[in-house]
Amino acid sequence: MKINKVNPEAIAAPVGQYSHVTIVPRHAELVVLSGQVGNDKNGVFPSDIEKPICIMHWRI
Repeated sequence: MKINKVNPEAIAAPVGQYSHVTIVPRHAELVVLSGQVGNDKNGVFPSDIEKPICIMHWRI
């Protein structure tokens, strides 16, 4: 099963390992996660660096 990733030349290159377009074969299981941030259930961002990372991993 081959997954194709495409980045059209007409738009800016994506950041990091992302792709603008991903083509997944028919009948494949597809799970998409995007935009995970470290705020708590009330929308508050913790003041330290470790807690938001834990929150993001818990959500995934």
